[in-house]
Amino acid sequence: GVFVAAFGILGTQLGIALSYVVVIIETLREPTLLGARCSALTLRLAVGGALCCFCLLRRLNGLAKLSGAALLIYAYLLGALLFFGCPRLVSGEVPGEAAAWLPVRWGGVGPFLGTAIFSMEAIVLCQYVYDDMRLSERRRFLPVLVSSFGISGGLFAFVGAFGVLSYGDELRNIFYLNFPAGGPAVVIGELVLCTVLMLSFALHMYPIMTFLEATLLGVRPGDASCAGGAEAAADAQPGCSGGGDAESGEPHKAGQPASAWARCAVLSLAVVLRCAAVAAVCTAAAMVPNLACV
Repeated sequence: GVFVAAFGILGTQLGIALSYVVVIIETLREPTLLGARCSALTLRLAVGGALCCFCLLRRLNGLAKLSGAALLIYAYLLGALLFFGCPRLVSGEVPGEAAAWLPVRWGGVGPFLGTAIFSMEAIVLCQYVYDDMRLSERRRFLPVLVSSFGISGGLFAFVGAFGVLSYGDELRNIFYLNFPAGGPAVVIGELVLCTVLMLSFALHMYPIMTFLEATLLGVRPGDASCAGGAEAAADAQPGCSGGGDAESGEPHKAGQPASAWARCAVLSLAVVLRCAAVAAVCTAAAMVPNLACV
């Protein structure tokens, strides 16, 4: 059961991270952004390098700050939607009769569910947040869970409903594409989206990174400077047979911190492992013909 759950979590997070990279690259390749200024390979290398830097954050509190920054950046898109949508809604410029809620268009249930599920992908991360909070009772996590998903769900519902009421059938999959074509609002919206997705990429790679480090390096989430896996690495190093210290030759005692060089060695391996995982995701994203294949 544990292996099935791990496979499901890793598959879900890899799919999300892969789709993020595809959207980032396709957006930045627009002629109005970087498409006319650099090659696709250069763009992919630059994006991959930036994602590697973000993924070097090992603790959830650092990733939470990135998530907070992403929410603040997203506020621009909400403000822009209100700015361009309110005049259309007030003047009644909505094309056709798409603003009517009935009859229900059952043919759109598939895209609706796909978008809704993708918007709530943070449900996997909730398990890691709960574990990192180290609460004495499970009930104390309920307010965090209900408030975070309640606020997010309310915002998503508002943006979707307001977009439909403002643009009707002309509403694009990414709503900022309905803003005046070629205007600065669209360009800024694309940059905002890419920035948010790059910050969110590190957050959604957290379960994958912790799994790889725990499996390959023996490092657990919350271990300071990879000290938790240093003993295992020290055992495998020359001169450290039996868990002995590399400098003094004395064996480690239970609870005794590993030597500084062993911690640095494990930390270096963790950095290489994280960068390799990001490189693998970016390489897979380059082989995806379009986002519908993810």
